[in-house]
Amino acid sequence: MLHSRIYLVGMPASGKSTLGKHLAELLGYHCIDLDKWIETKYQTTIPQIFEKQGETAFRQIEQTTLHTSFGWEQTIIATGGGTPCFFDNMEQIKQHGFVIFLSVSLPELVLRIRRQTHIHRPLFQEQTDQVLLLQLQEKLDQRITYYKQANLMVSAENQNARQLALSLKDFFQRWQDKL
Repeated sequence: MLHSRIYLVGMPASGKSTLGKHLAELLGYHCIDLDKWIETKYQTTIPQIFEKQGETAFRQIEQTTLHTSFGWEQTIIATGGGTPCFFDNMEQIKQHGFVIFLSVSLPELVLRIRRQTHIHRPLFQEQTDQVLLLQLQEKLDQRITYYKQANLMVSAENQNARQLALSLKDFFQRWQDKL
């Protein structure tokens, strides 16, 4: 049986939210972006939470919201980039769903972040490309151990989100047929 919850993890700008929408459509699931859920529930933005309350408070809010997701059915959950890396979040995510790590090269992440001018990322303020690349490398070094615990790792580098969603749908159908 296909998992009721599929969690997408990876670095900021790896395509979790976009892929989540396409995959949910193909599987007949709902798609929830964890950061957007937090912003709606708390009626503020993630950058404002970081600024006013700090990262520790945000991570506690994030964990509480993550735990809420364990009751959701037929849902793709696009997590924040740091979600699996704090507390026992990755262990809990794996216990309550199927986890997919979207891998993207650092130079590609820089390009995507530069193109996403409508998204304010509190951990990556306006920097030169070189400084941004170094910041991303540092974050990836801190997070890769958690990301690699995912049930499945896919390259989100050279496929558009729709193509990747179709590939994942095929993967889940083959996997389900084996059960």
